[in-house]
Amino acid sequence: MLLGLYILIPVLRKYLAGSSRATLGVYFIHYIPMNLLARGTFGISLNPLSFQSLLAVPLLALTVYGASFLLINLLLKVSFLRRLIG
Repeated sequence: MLLGLYILIPVLRKYLAGSSRATLGVYFIHYIPMNLLARGTFGISLNPLSFQSLLAVPLLALTVYGASFLLINLLLKVSFLRRLIG
C-alpha cells in the first residue's frame, strides 16, 4: 500500500528522498534539540513528564525531528559542510 502511495504521489516521493538524504545527520544531531527542550532553553520545558505522556511523547518526537531536520537541511545548503553530513 505504501509503495502504491509512493508511486502515485510525487510530493511524498520528494519528501522521502529529502528525508532519506538527511537521516544520518538527524540521527547524530537529535540529542541537541532534545536536550535544549528538556532544559527549557527556549522558554518552555518540554520533556515526556511535562504533561500527559500520551500527548507529550509524540509532541516531543515531532518537535525534535522537525528541528533536527531543519538544521541538517540548512547545513546541507553549505557546500563544504555537505561532504561532512552526507
